Amino acid sequence: MANLSQIRSSQVAAAAEPDTLIFPAKEGGNEVRSLKGKTKAQLKAMCLDYGLHVSGNMTTLRTRLQTLSEKFRNDPASCDLTPVKHHAHKGPRDGPQKTHPKQSANRRAGIIDTERITERSKDTRTANEIQELLHWAERTVARLPYKPPKADITSPQTPSVPVSF
Repeated sequence: MANLSQIRSSQVAAAAEPDTLIFPAKEGGNEVRSLKGKTKAQLKAMCLDYGLHVSGNMTTLRTRLQTLSEKFRNDPASCDLTPVKHHAHKGPRDGPQKTHPKQSANRRAGIIDTERITERSKDTRTANEIQELLHWAERTVARLPYKPPKADITSPQTPSVPVSF
């Protein structure tokens, strides 16, 4: 970073004027910028450039920029503008995100003291249980074979209810 001794004399002279301040440059070194005649939107853009808060009135924004400039003059190393990695606030989460139960589930829980039991959709039977079920089905089919229903006596073309004219 730039030291105070590295700041050119023209920049020091320019910084001596009111509303003209020395700021850290993004590519290293420093830059002289004036706050005179800046609109609120321009001051907000400058605050964004230096990573400062952008809320407040024009006086607050100027004060923030002046404080940053003074800090940079006193200790240029403390005003590093290189992007830093943001860390998650609470660290990685284990398990799924918890959701609140629906109103109907809350009402049901208040009425019934037991929790809902969810049956698994996966077949949890063993191979022996499945084989026993298949043998039972074969015996049942042999004992009770399928008999198709008897055909109706009336044909579908003739109406079953007499029609009177």
